[in-house]
Amino acid sequence: MGFVHDRPQGWVEESWKLLVYCSVYRLEVRRFAQTTEEQKRESERLLNGLLLMFESYEHYEVSEALRDICVHYDEMFAYPNGRTDVPLHVIGEEVEQELRFRAQTGSLVIYEDNDRWWERLPPPEVTTPPRRDPPRVIPREPPPPVEKTWFAAQFVDESGLWIDGLSVTMKVGGTSHTLTTDKAGVVELREQTHSTAKVWVADIPQAEKILVDRLDRLDEAPTPTGPDVVGYPVQEPAKNVVLSAGTPRTIVLGLTVEETWFEVRVVDDVGEPIAGLEMAFSVNGQSLATTDADGVVRLEGDLARYGSIGVNSVEDLREKLRSRWKHPREPRIPGHPNRHVLELSDELGTVRVQAELPALIVITPWFRCCHVAGAHFAFGRSFVLREAFSTLSDVARDLQGTEARKAMVFGHTDRSGSEQLNKELSERRAKTIHALLTHDCDAWEALWTGSGDSWHWREQWDTYEAQHMLNTLEVTDDAGVPLEEDGKHGDSTIQGIKRFQKGDYGRKPAEQLPLPVTGWLNRPTRREMFLAYAKLISRSAVPPDRFSAIGDSPFMGCGEYNPLSEEANDAESRRVVLLVFDPAAEPQDLPCQLRELRPCQGMCAPIPAETDETKPPFRCAAYQEVALRCPHIGGGARSHDFIVRIPYPLQQANQLPHVFVLRSEDGTILQRKSAAIDTRAGEDDMSELWFTDLPETQSYTLTCEAPEGPHTVICLTPYEELPEVASEQQDDVAGLSFAGQSEPSEEQGGLA
Repeated sequence: MGFVHDRPQGWVEESWKLLVYCSVYRLEVRRFAQTTEEQKRESERLLNGLLLMFESYEHYEVSEALRDICVHYDEMFAYPNGRTDVPLHVIGEEVEQELRFRAQTGSLVIYEDNDRWWERLPPPEVTTPPRRDPPRVIPREPPPPVEKTWFAAQFVDESGLWIDGLSVTMKVGGTSHTLTTDKAGVVELREQTHSTAKVWVADIPQAEKILVDRLDRLDEAPTPTGPDVVGYPVQEPAKNVVLSAGTPRTIVLGLTVEETWFEVRVVDDVGEPIAGLEMAFSVNGQSLATTDADGVVRLEGDLARYGSIGVNSVEDLREKLRSRWKHPREPRIPGHPNRHVLELSDELGTVRVQAELPALIVITPWFRCCHVAGAHFAFGRSFVLREAFSTLSDVARDLQGTEARKAMVFGHTDRSGSEQLNKELSERRAKTIHALLTHDCDAWEALWTGSGDSWHWREQWDTYEAQHMLNTLEVTDDAGVPLEEDGKHGDSTIQGIKRFQKGDYGRKPAEQLPLPVTGWLNRPTRREMFLAYAKLISRSAVPPDRFSAIGDSPFMGCGEYNPLSEEANDAESRRVVLLVFDPAAEPQDLPCQLRELRPCQGMCAPIPAETDETKPPFRCAAYQEVALRCPHIGGGARSHDFIVRIPYPLQQANQLPHVFVLRSEDGTILQRKSAAIDTRAGEDDMSELWFTDLPETQSYTLTCEAPEGPHTVICLTPYEELPEVASEQQDDVAGLSFAGQSEPSEEQGGLA
C-alpha cells in the first residue's frame, strides 16, 4: 500500500487531491465538494470494496496503513502529527468513519484503478521527482493491551453508617449488573474499559425500611460531606448517580420530604396525661417539643414520612411520675391502634412514628425478673454457688440505685420428695439469697447450722461449703494450690482456713476483723467468711426495707408448685426468682405463708395432663399472675437420665467393687454410683446404674474407680452424644458395657 500526492500552486483556493492507491483503487479528496448523487453512490460502493480489501490484511497492518494516511495528511483528519497515545485499531475505526462521512458529503471520490491514472498527473514543479522508496516492511507486533479500570460506590445513611445488604444496579456501557452492598456498604465492578457508569437503588422499599429502622441513630453523627459525596432521596422512580472510572463515590440515602405532620400523646400506666414533658423528634434532624395539658405533642412542616420520638430527659420524666408511683396501683393501660408501652428506665429508648398517624406512648413502672438458675444449687441443697454472683450483683445494683426500687424473692424446687419437704427446701434457698444480698450474718449462721429448720427438712453446711467459699475468695493452701472441694477436713483445707484467718488471700475485704488462727471453722471464722463471700456480690448491703413482704416474710418458698417443665424433675426447676420493680408495680395480696401448704394448695390447679409449650407450667394462680411478666418459658422436661448397663445379673453385680462417677463440665453435677449398692435389675439378665436429672445443656465425663485404679470411660461429651459414645465402649473397664437413655427416669427418689 502506498500513496502519491499533488498540491498545485494556490491549492487553498482550488481543489486538491489525496491520491491513495491500493492495487486497483484510487481516492480523491476534494477541498470543495462538487459531486453528483451518482458520484456519491459510486464512491460509497467503491469505499466498501476498499474496506473489504483491508480486511484481508492483518488487523495491525491495516491500522498501520491508515495511520500513515493520518500522519501525512493530518489537515484532513485533524490528527496531530505523530500521534501515538491512541491504539492503532481505534485510529483505524475513526478513519473509517471519516472516510464514510466524506463519501456521503461528496468530498471524497473513489475511482477504480484501471485507466493508468498516474499518467495524467501534471508534471510537478520540481525538476526531477525524487525516487520513490520501496514499500516499508512493517514489523508484526501485537496491539498493546487495553487498560482496565474499576467503579465503586459506598452507600451510607445520613449519619454516615454503612448500609449493608442493599440491592443496587450498576450499568456500564450497555450492560446492567445487579449487586448487593457488602458489610462496609460498598459495591464495585472491576476489569472494566469504559470511563463512566451509572448506579441506582434497585429496591426502593428495602432502602426505605432500612432507613426507618435506623431512625433512632440518625442524629448520632453529622451527615457526610465532600466532593465525592452525593445525596440520594429514596423515592420512586430511582435516581441515577454517575460514577467515574477509578474514583469511588459516597452515596448518602435519605427519606423523601413532603408537607405533613406527626402527633403523639404521652400518658402513664393508668391513662393520665403527662403534661409539660419535653419530647425529642427525630425527623430530618432533631426537633424538641413539649406536651400540652392533654399530653399531646405535635410536629408540622416539610418532613419525611417516618421518624422517631423519645423523652428528652428521663430524670424530668421520673420527677413528674414520682408522686404518682409512691404506692402500688392497678394499671389501666388505655387501648389504641398505634400504642407503644415503655418501661421507665435509664435506657427508655425511642418510638418509631409515621406521618399523619397519631400514636400513644404509655409509660409504665420498671419491672424485672431475675433468675438464679438451678445449676447454682446442688441437688437437695440450698447453698448458693459462686456462678450465681453475676445475676445477684445486677440485682444489688438495681436495689441500691437512686430510685426506690423494691424486690421479692421466691424459691422453687422440682417434684422429687414430699410437698412439705420441697416447700421448706425452697424457703431455705430464698432465705440464702436474701441473706447474701442483705449481709445478714445471723440468718447465714442459722442456715449453716440448720438451727432454723423443722423436722420435715434439716440441712447443715460444713467443710464442702467452706472449701467452695475459700476457693471463690482465692484462698489456697501453703503450696499455693486451690483447695479440693471434696468435703474432707484434711491438711490442705486446714492450711486454707488458717490463711483466711490470717487475712493472707487475694480477695480479702479491708474491713475483715482479726481472727484467731486455729484452722477450725468456728463461729467468728464463719461470720467473716460469709461477709467476705457476700461482699463479692456487693460491697455494701442492700437495705432490708427494699424487700417487699410476702405474707409475713421478706422471702418465700413455692416448693414444687411452679416448675419449669411438665415432668418437674429438671435441675432448672430448683431455682430462685427475684422480682425487682418500682413501688407502683409491686404485686399485691399474695396469700403465701412460710411452712404452710394450705395457701399454696388452695391456689393450685391440678397437674396438667397435656403439655402446653407456649407457657410455663406454673400451677399456683397467684404466682402465675406475677411471674407471667418474667421472660422464662417452660415446656417439656429439661433433664434426662443416663444408664450404665452392667453385663451381670443383679446378684453378681452386687459383688463388684466398682464405683462410677459422672461429672458435668462446670462441676455443678457430681453423681457417684456404686455397683454393690446402687445397681437395679435390668433386662436380659443385666444390671443397671441410673444417673438421674441430667440437664441436656451440659457435657459429662464418666470415670470408673476399679481395684486396679481409676479409668476414664467417657471423656467430656455433650449429653446428646452420650449414647453413641457409650456404645463404642466395649469391655473397657472390668468387662462392663454402657448405654445411654434420653427419656426421663420412671423411678425418682431423694430430694429436689
